[in-house]
Amino acid sequence: MVRKRTLLRILSVAGTALHCFGAIADCDADGWDRRFKYDWRIDLKDGASAGHSIAKGEDGRVKIVVTRPRAAYSPRKGNSRTIVIPKGVTVLSKPLVLKSGEELFLEDGAVLKADAASEGFPVCGRKDSLERPLTWLVTTEPGATNVAIRGSGVIDAGGTSMFARGMLASSVVPHACDGFVMEGVTIVDGNFWTVTPVRSRNISIRDVAVLNDVDDLRENDAFDICECTDVVVENCLGVSRDDSFSTKTWSGHRGQVAAKWHGGPLPLKRVVFSRCLAWTRCAAFKVGDGVVQPQHDVVFRDSRAFGCRHGVRYSHTFGLAETKGVVFENIHIDSWDNVRGPFGWLDIAPVENGVPGELTLRNITVGVKSNPIHSQKEEKSSKEEDSSRDCPRQNTR
Repeated sequence: MVRKRTLLRILSVAGTALHCFGAIADCDADGWDRRFKYDWRIDLKDGASAGHSIAKGEDGRVKIVVTRPRAAYSPRKGNSRTIVIPKGVTVLSKPLVLKSGEELFLEDGAVLKADAASEGFPVCGRKDSLERPLTWLVTTEPGATNVAIRGSGVIDAGGTSMFARGMLASSVVPHACDGFVMEGVTIVDGNFWTVTPVRSRNISIRDVAVLNDVDDLRENDAFDICECTDVVVENCLGVSRDDSFSTKTWSGHRGQVAAKWHGGPLPLKRVVFSRCLAWTRCAAFKVGDGVVQPQHDVVFRDSRAFGCRHGVRYSHTFGLAETKGVVFENIHIDSWDNVRGPFGWLDIAPVENGVPGELTLRNITVGVKSNPIHSQKEEKSSKEEDSSRDCPRQNTR
């Protein structure tokens, strides 16, 4: 049973979503497949483990499978503050703001679809580089505790249509909260930083898939952790044109992205990305391009890039704060391309004004032999250590 809220309008129930899941290429109602140059589906299996796979099919198209254990995610028992999105399509016409103790639960076969034409989404900032205002679809009340988004359903962000009418939207924004859990959900068609915890602590994001456009929509990052402390991102899939998995300390630098972020600027500390899978036209795994406050103890491990411009990017730009304890270890890069200019499995951007930075690379393997390292500038202050024959030890000063 769905708890009634004025911002949710149920259009239909069983049938539509299940048909789309079974034959996504034939899903004309929502047009997901027609928006992308790849095929994807959600595979619900009894007793399966949550996982993700990307491979090129015999027809040359990339095939993505999101595997989820059937009915493995269930609403928290005894929680009267659970908002259940049932099987079928539910339209979101203004932001869903979760309060302390609330849980958003998407049943198997549920689709929470943003109404791209709605005027109910308020402006939460602006991205000057895209010349567009931005909004948030699902967020938390500032100061909220013990909030969750769980289930095997889909959040359709409607990003292609929103972008066409001049609006950016972050799909899920845990905002100034303490204790946030996100599990199992798939997000489709985001057009801006998609899963973006900001100024929050004690964040757990597991078994989440983000499937964005890989060709046309710029700055549609999959997972951006911004000014947070104690974050785990585990067993997640990030498909996007822009960066798949990254950390930032931004605070309004270069535009007003952080205009409505609650409270003052914060450092970023103790963030771990583990067992993640990336496909992007930019960086698969990145620290930086926004280092206005310090970033300490950021670890990317046991992860894979199916395709990218840079597998590992350490970009100490747009900010003068220090970075320490940044580690990339046990990363495999299948391939990379130069669709957007200079490329290589490793990219180290300039460290401005000699600000200290510390970077460790360990056991990075590369599946395609080509230009191994792209260094934008020789004036670096990075400390590098590498134990892989595919990643020769190098000191770029």
